[in-house]
Amino acid sequence: MADALIEPVADRIRAVAAEVILPLHRNLTDEQIRFKGHNDPVTEADEESERRLTRELRALLPGSLVVGEEAVAADPAVLDRLMEPNPVWIIDPLDGTGNFARGSDVFAVMVALVEAGETRAGWIYAPVSGRMLTAELGGGAHLDGRLIAKDRAARPLGALIGAVHTRYLPAEPRRAVEARLARFARNAELYCAGLTYLGLAAGSYDHALFWRAKPWDHAAGALALAEMGGRTAFLEEDPYAPLARDRVGLLSVRNGERWREIRDALFETA
Repeated sequence: MADALIEPVADRIRAVAAEVILPLHRNLTDEQIRFKGHNDPVTEADEESERRLTRELRALLPGSLVVGEEAVAADPAVLDRLMEPNPVWIIDPLDGTGNFARGSDVFAVMVALVEAGETRAGWIYAPVSGRMLTAELGGGAHLDGRLIAKDRAARPLGALIGAVHTRYLPAEPRRAVEARLARFARNAELYCAGLTYLGLAAGSYDHALFWRAKPWDHAAGALALAEMGGRTAFLEEDPYAPLARDRVGLLSVRNGERWREIRDALFETA
């Protein structure tokens, strides 16, 4: 089933981005931006993108349910749909809203299809560049239609590039991690999980550290990474799953065999 949906879903994501999101890029008025909470903006583009994707994805798969970021913001009980037996679409209608609201190009659209708590397929789209990352459980991960090979490079730790998101870490672990970033060649903070996972898929980053583990931020990307030989797991080493919605501290590594080495370099004394 998931295989037959890869291209139809990708087409709908592209269409929604072209018709809803990009026309508002750098064209938002103050009235089209509001805040759900402290430093947590939402725009008219987020809301209309979620409405469109919700309607069109449910039409593609009759009987399916939807867990959208904005729907959960309005009613947290929507997250309980992940425990239903029906297939569930997880939608991040505009990831990187703060960037988008400032006129930055660093934003994405993310969709995942989950059944029985397991991610079956995922899509991440960068509307500005047009790059599309897709993944199917057992079917590999594809970037712009090309299968992504496993990362077998044996580069030294000091040559690795990370996307380390420290903004949401509590003060003590944040200071500890920031003191250890010099162990890597370079580190970036995108404040956009979608483009972070796209960067991991493309080989621009070797690892990424997140604190929050909301399903719309990670379900699609974690599946893509696993399908290309990577690993996404909580710092205690438990594998990521969409149902683990209240946990924090998540590390994604392009070469899954190096996950523990990179975790230790970030959180333990070398």
